[in-house]
Amino acid sequence: MSVYSPTGGAILEMRLDRGKQQFGSGLDRRRAVGTVTVDLKPGASRTLDVTMPTGIPADGYGPAITPRLWTTPGVASWPQSIESGGGCPVSR
Repeated sequence: MSVYSPTGGAILEMRLDRGKQQFGSGLDRRRAVGTVTVDLKPGASRTLDVTMPTGIPADGYGPAITPRLWTTPGVASWPQSIESGGGCPVSR
């Protein structure tokens, strides 16, 4: 799986089924990318939690960017969620 941050964000940690996971990292068009291999047997499920600060808006004002989840379509849908850890005040 590859996870992309918003521009100016970062990928700090990945946890697979609650266990800390080593992951590859890089940049793609000013976005941090974290990549991890997930083996999934038929009918099984796994949970990938990603910790990422999202950066601040391009104008430099306002709260941190709210993440959106885009996925590659598959044969069947699966549960997806985004939980915000709250924001830090933007320093000016």
